[in-house]
Amino acid sequence: MRFTIMIDLNKELIDTFGKILYAVAKVDGRVQEEEIDVVRRVIDHNEWAQELELSFEIERFIDTEAEAIFESAMEVFDRYDVRKHYEEFLDLLEEVADAHDGVITAEKDLIDRFRKRLLS
Repeated sequence: MRFTIMIDLNKELIDTFGKILYAVAKVDGRVQEEEIDVVRRVIDHNEWAQELELSFEIERFIDTEAEAIFESAMEVFDRYDVRKHYEEFLDLLEEVADAHDGVITAEKDLIDRFRKRLLS
């Protein structure tokens, strides 16, 4: 799994994407170990992803509600053109969602909302 193109994202976007990842992992009620493992694998293979892990772990520690963090994070994405990274974002979100017992409806709904917001 390589997400090398994301290296050119600014710190705010990487931080915010960590929050989106957290929201997808949390939307079913709790973050599963398998979902955390996906995030850690990305960090292990991509130095830039340290910021992503930090924001994911902060939200996990705080136990932020998935919907609230998703909406506030999407406001940041609304300010940037991230089309270049679109596929990588979606691939990683889907990998996290699929990590524990497959993608459930709530995870799919958040990913679909993310997709629509990035395309609008």
